[in-house]
Amino acid sequence: MNKQAITFLSLFSLILVLSIYYIMLPSQDTQTSTNNDLNTIEELQIAFNAGLRIFPIQQSSATSVSYFTEDQAIIDVNSAYNYATNLGIPEGTIIYFAVDFDATEVQINSLIIPYFRNLYSRFMTVSKGRYRVGVYGTRNLCN
Repeated sequence: MNKQAITFLSLFSLILVLSIYYIMLPSQDTQTSTNNDLNTIEELQIAFNAGLRIFPIQQSSATSVSYFTEDQAIIDVNSAYNYATNLGIPEGTIIYFAVDFDATEVQINSLIIPYFRNLYSRFMTVSKGRYRVGVYGTRNLCN
């Protein structure tokens, strides 16, 4: 896998993108979400009809380095793919996976990059290449 295989986006560049409908793809293990927290097919259709593009982010509790394990990558792949297909997210869409803390270079190299390599490989297999993988995190992480 090379850097071109994963699309990187920093929090700072997000504000430069216009006409985006931000949607969350919660983890399968999310038990506290209510129906009001989740996006619906109808909401997405309204966004598409208004000419908006979508910005799906798989996000659960990636707030510490301990989150980034092989088991968690499997959970995140299954969750993101299931939500994307159930919501009818168009093929070719980048699904971003969040890293919600300021990781050090050592943490990035030792745990986060291996997590994303595993996630990318599994996601391409599960989705048969229907979707692309992106990273949603801090500038340090996305460089």
